[in-house]
Formats: sequence, C-alpha cells, structure tokens
Amino acid sequence: MKSCLLFIGLMVPLSWAADSDNDGVPDAKDACPQSPSWTVQANGCAQQAAGPLVLHFDTDSARLRPEHFGMLEAFVAAGIEGRVMVVGHADSRGSEAHNQRLGSQRSISVSKALSERYGVDPAQIQHWSMGEILPWRDNQTETGQTLNRRVELWLETGLRVTNGEQ
Repeated sequence: MKSCLLFIGLMVPLSWAADSDNDGVPDAKDACPQSPSWTVQANGCAQQAAGPLVLHFDTDSARLRPEHFGMLEAFVAAGIEGRVMVVGHADSRGSEAHNQRLGSQRSISVSKALSERYGVDPAQIQHWSMGEILPWRDNQTETGQTLNRRVELWLETGLRVTNGEQ
C-alpha cells in the first residue's frame, strides 16, 4: 500500500509539471504554453469567442455601407468551412410585416455580396429574417434602434468536442 501511495505521490507532480500552464494540454502538444484557460482547443490555445459578425444598417435600408465591405472581406478571408447563416433584423419602427421584409432584404443583400463579390458558394449560405422580434437593445431609444438594425453572420462549422487529443 505504501509503494502505491509513493507511486501516486511521484506521478502527480510529474504530470503537473508536464502542463506548465495547467490547461489540461501537455506541454509537448501545447502550441500556447503560456495561456492558462479552462476552455482551450486541442492545441492548448484559448478558444476564440464564438459570436457573429454584425453589420448595422441605416433606417429603412438594406443597402450595404462602405465599411461593410472590409468587414465581409475579412470574414471570408478568415475561412469558411461550413455554412454561413445570415440573419436580418430590424428595429420596431414600421409594421411587423414591413420589418420582416426589411430583415429579409438585409440578409439577401449580405448573402449576395458574399457570393457575388467574395466568391462564397451560394449553397453554403442560408439567409432569413427575424424582423423586429429579437432586439439587442430597447427600441424606445435611438441608440437601441440603431443597434437593432443589423445583420448577423454566424458560421456553422460542425466542430466536435475533443478531450484534448489530436
């Protein structure tokens, strides 16, 4: 029994020393050995926040702004392996039916830019409208309305959960 405890006592510090940033990925496989985190990729680097690219629109408009093109170019340049979900939103001004159409027009204009200007396969793009039903902020303020006039681009990558092994 003593030899078993001695063995466990020796093994714990050895395995701990092999993972200097305590992220669960052995140093030999850790591409980011100085990045301690509870949520790391299999290579030991911190996972990037999974969030959408958000493009804001002018009132009652589905026309892309000049700054949108650089944002879309960077989005495509980062790599698209799965599907792109393009979701259009509107503020609450106007009728619900009008805002549903406006959200759809916004998502279509972004989808067309992705395929026609940046070469994304249209089969990889899904677009739809949420209209006014999912506001980010209070529609009673001008700031809230501005933030609610948006298109969100989400990547569906089909990532799998791993135990840290490649």
